[in-house]
Amino acid sequence: MSRITIDDISAYHGILAIGDVHSDIRSLEQAANFAIRENLMLLSLGDLVDYGQNPVEVVGLMTELRKDGGGLLAIGNHDYNFVRHLLENRPLSAQAQQTLSLIPEAARDKFLTDLTELVNDRPFSDFVHIMGSFRFCHGGYITKLDDNPYKYRGIAMYGQSTGQLDDEGYPIRKYDWVDDVPGGITAVVGHDRYPLGVYNDKPTMVVGKAGGRVLFMDTACSKGGYLSGAILTGKELTSIEYTKF
Repeated sequence: MSRITIDDISAYHGILAIGDVHSDIRSLEQAANFAIRENLMLLSLGDLVDYGQNPVEVVGLMTELRKDGGGLLAIGNHDYNFVRHLLENRPLSAQAQQTLSLIPEAARDKFLTDLTELVNDRPFSDFVHIMGSFRFCHGGYITKLDDNPYKYRGIAMYGQSTGQLDDEGYPIRKYDWVDDVPGGITAVVGHDRYPLGVYNDKPTMVVGKAGGRVLFMDTACSKGGYLSGAILTGKELTSIEYTKF
């Protein structure tokens, strides 16, 4: 895991955490420009790719942010699918195959290599980023991620499911992990447009039974919605405001 201290971002006014980008370069550019203008560290909650029309440009911009030290990535399942394809010869999902079809054949190897370098570059990229009482990951959070993120990467990227599929072929999700987030901890995640079964048309904060908070940030960018941002500032990031791109 990546443990970030306030001192690590002392050059910044705070953090801009953004939801799933899904190859929408216009929204990512707006978010990056906002972060630069407001002196914020940009933290992507993953799923940079698939669904949208500009996967190469999105990966290129995140690569620039990585090199400049102005960005972080919580690894998403759509990002990781490409990495496993390149390094382990795993099959690509239908969405990933569609993404590759948008890229000229001569440029595909570079796209796969660049995305893999992003995902595998620690501490820029990890399954969970820890800062004080905040946990930033893509799909779901459990406390075991703090000490062994690779072992529990499935939860970090996908959250939890019942093992069944809905009528559209997507996993039916469950939310036991939300109630297990300890009091005093805030998990910030993307991935899920229907947290707790309710459509997420804006960032949604819920409090679980154990007293922990979960902030759901996916608002369907590239799927008819928009890219949401949470601006975390103040001592220990105690102030949260929202914006959209």
